[in-house]
Amino acid sequence: MFSLVEEYLSGGITQKELSAREGIKVGTFKYWHGKYKSSQLEESTSKKSAKKGRDRDFIPITVSEVTPIAPSKLDFYYPNGVRLELSVILDTEGWSTIKMLVSCLD
Repeated sequence: MFSLVEEYLSGGITQKELSAREGIKVGTFKYWHGKYKSSQLEESTSKKSAKKGRDRDFIPITVSEVTPIAPSKLDFYYPNGVRLELSVILDTEGWSTIKMLVSCLD
């Protein structure tokens, strides 16, 4: 099947013509063509991996400076006169804490 796909890829014949000549459905040929492309991609990938080696697949990055996050001041005023004042860093953990506190007061 791959020899037919390679013949098609070399040019000079359409998928329809090749399928008719070989007595196969165009859909079957398209399936073979897809399998051929997949096998070529796998070969290419495995050659690159063997050539590079696993250690070179990762690109090292460096972080030059980390800026600390300043806490934010949040004030909650409830209808019954209760005032809740929070000083919290608004990262994922901070937002989770706020949601938990607010849900407890409802």
